[in-house]
Amino acid sequence: MRFRTLLASLTSNRIIILSTHIISDVEAVASRLMILQEGRVLVDTTPEALLAQTVGSVWSVTTDLATAMRLQASYQVSTMVNQMNGITLRIGSATRPHEAAVVIDPSLEEAYLLATGRLEVRV
Repeated sequence: MRFRTLLASLTSNRIIILSTHIISDVEAVASRLMILQEGRVLVDTTPEALLAQTVGSVWSVTTDLATAMRLQASYQVSTMVNQMNGITLRIGSATRPHEAAVVIDPSLEEAYLLATGRLEVRV
């Protein structure tokens, strides 16, 4: 937390270059972000604009284990969480991945993963 406070206090009159894979640090302090991939700039934007680009591409569905595993095999799943009523998945997809899926707001991490094509499963 002290690190984020220090960064936030320095950004008012300076450019800070922060190389990180910790998206929560970016969310806490960045007003602009660049995503580099294989040495080239892939994205140069604001966190808000990156999120806006992925609106409509993240879905949530709660289902049984067998269906969750089928969805995981067919789609880019960012999270799978066991809950009392089944397994809830967050899925990156341009189209509805399951009839019970509902579109949800993307997290900045999901927007990053969608922008880089690296949306992977986290259980």
